[in-house]
Amino acid sequence: MGGGNIALKKAEKLLEYGADLELLAPEIDNRIYEILPEEKIIKEKYHKKYCQGKLIIIAASNNRCLNKEVARDAENSGALFNAVDQTELCQLYSTGYSKTG
Repeated sequence: MGGGNIALKKAEKLLEYGADLELLAPEIDNRIYEILPEEKIIKEKYHKKYCQGKLIIIAASNNRCLNKEVARDAENSGALFNAVDQTELCQLYSTGYSKTG
């Protein structure tokens, strides 16, 4: 969830490792359309229905209240949740990476 620069960076890295992603946000950075097929981009406001059937949900939003709502909905739907800047909400943590050479 999120359509800006942070969401773009997360999506790029997850795609590099073969993830099957959907991205949800009311506003989408145009660069996201370059890395994801249009059918994987949902240009809408958040609704808890988008948590259903998901294994992992990542919030890359700067809206802390919305992230908290999504965390609750993710937990209720059985999905693991990660928020980029709110570790207290996370059930899943992503590690850093380093690429040399």
